[in-house]
Amino acid sequence: MFIRLTPEQIPRLWDAIKFAVLQIDDISKGDQALYLNRLLHALLSSKAWCIVRMDKDRKLLGISILRILDNDITGERTVFIECLYSFAHAHIDIWKEVLDLTIKYAKKEKCSKITAYSSNPRIFELAGELGFSERYRYLEMEI
Repeated sequence: MFIRLTPEQIPRLWDAIKFAVLQIDDISKGDQALYLNRLLHALLSSKAWCIVRMDKDRKLLGISILRILDNDITGERTVFIECLYSFAHAHIDIWKEVLDLTIKYAKKEKCSKITAYSSNPRIFELAGELGFSERYRYLEMEI
């Protein structure tokens, strides 16, 4: 089952949310406190949504963090998948169900795209299986 957490429910699962996002997002140690503070603020103010997947015994199986991004130039709205984490192996059918729910959410919010980025090869493979296409590559150089 999938549940969208209300802001009031976020503190109860905050440790699991922190764990998931720090596993997924490549945040340097020095930036983690600020990143987590800003994420917590966004979740508590409903600027970001946390969707959890639980089994019938209410055991936590997965966490997703979604945000709506507005393009100031084109006016286009996008659902950005900030985090997608599974505590246990999930079959492709589960990921299809996650995508279907995200599409419903995107349509409800009048979004025209769903976007995400990752450095994880498994996510690239999974995204391809689910119908995502690569739009560009993000490159960086430390100076």
